[in-house]
Amino acid sequence: MDDDTKRAIALFRFGVLGPLVSARLEHGDRRAHFEAVAARDWVTPGGRIVRISARTIEAWYYAYRKQGLAGLGPASRGDCGTSRAMSAEVADLVLRAKREKPRRSIRRIIRMLERAGRVRPGELSRSSVHRLLAGQGISQRPTRAEDDDGQVAGSRVERRSYIAEHVGDLWVGDALHVRRPVAFPGGYVGKAYMLTQIDSASRYVPHSYFAPHEEDSDQEHGLRQAILKYGVPRTYYVDRGPAYVAGSLVAICAELGCRLLHAGRKDAEAKGVIERWHRTWREKVEDELPPGVLALSDLASAHYAWLAREYHLRVHATTGAAPRARFLAEVSELRAAPSADKLAAIFLHRKTRTVRKDGAIRWEGGWLEVRPELVGKKIELRFDPRGDALPKVFREGRFYCDTVRLDRIANAHRERRRIAGEPAPGVEPTGIDPLAQMVEEHAQATRLTHLATQDDVTDDQEED
Repeated sequence: MDDDTKRAIALFRFGVLGPLVSARLEHGDRRAHFEAVAARDWVTPGGRIVRISARTIEAWYYAYRKQGLAGLGPASRGDCGTSRAMSAEVADLVLRAKREKPRRSIRRIIRMLERAGRVRPGELSRSSVHRLLAGQGISQRPTRAEDDDGQVAGSRVERRSYIAEHVGDLWVGDALHVRRPVAFPGGYVGKAYMLTQIDSASRYVPHSYFAPHEEDSDQEHGLRQAILKYGVPRTYYVDRGPAYVAGSLVAICAELGCRLLHAGRKDAEAKGVIERWHRTWREKVEDELPPGVLALSDLASAHYAWLAREYHLRVHATTGAAPRARFLAEVSELRAAPSADKLAAIFLHRKTRTVRKDGAIRWEGGWLEVRPELVGKKIELRFDPRGDALPKVFREGRFYCDTVRLDRIANAHRERRRIAGEPAPGVEPTGIDPLAQMVEEHAQATRLTHLATQDDVTDDQEED
């Protein structure tokens, strides 16, 4: 199982835990949640619909508390790369049975062959059949005709008015396009997006800013700034836009111990708190803006002035308090943010590459070089999507080396060296010299042999 598959499984298990990762729950509450989660269907990263036992969910919970996200990943198999013996005829029957009806389970395929007398009872194990099917890329069972939430099309969702109990329990994020053309620094004139996070309990806005795009790097930048100022929320609620379902955001929230919650497809009403805030912003700010092209600095000035002088100071009808006053009253409920350096590392994007035989990898239309001992191996590149720095190479979750731009002309004059297994970067020396040990052993043995020979000569002389 490769690193990408292990990470996908860990993130799936993190999603199953849901509010357990950050909510304030007593032991009895946790047990009730384990049983509630076990009573529903889940769609695995491979597309299978499964039920998970309460005991398994409890084990995942304590593994996460002990080791973090790493504790949710599957352990590596001891017999990785091996398989049990299976004749070519039986293997062909298994593959044909699966391709004939892709939704056939492994257990059903084994029983089919046993009833048909093609194999002896107990001859085939589920693990051997799974390895065979996985090697052909057909181990997954296709889902039935349901939507992404496992609900029949056209079904209605019950709605209830709600509010988070404490500040920092739930942040809602979304983007809104500005209906005025905006002039950005550098000469670009076009559409601007307002990217915002709002706290459910207080209706306070931790961060809001304008960007020329609605890409994942832009909204992640806004979330990072909000966390730097006010700490990590326990739950982050967003829609299913491309920027919010990106794998990078899922990984970021998992690293932070923040539950990432998505609204249903085409269900903007589920995020009513921020949708209503957008409506208020259009009425109070956008409708008052002058016509024509608006400079970004003027738009930002009007926006932040309205937040500071009106919105945050006005009593909110739902909470019965001003957003700023309500937010400051529960500052103690906020979770501290990691250090700036650690937070920056968490928000790095990741991509997997396989190193070519010449030590080069593709990157943004060009080529980069890495250490020669990585040839033929898969590596993880971590980089800042908003920066110009070259990505760094990571292996098994640890920094391995930097990347450099490929310079073919310089390589034409560079002396080649044989790769004899260089020590891994940062490894602590053992202090053991095996050659020196063998020399010492040989010298000791030679010395003992010489002494024994001298004793024999002395005994012979005495007899003479």
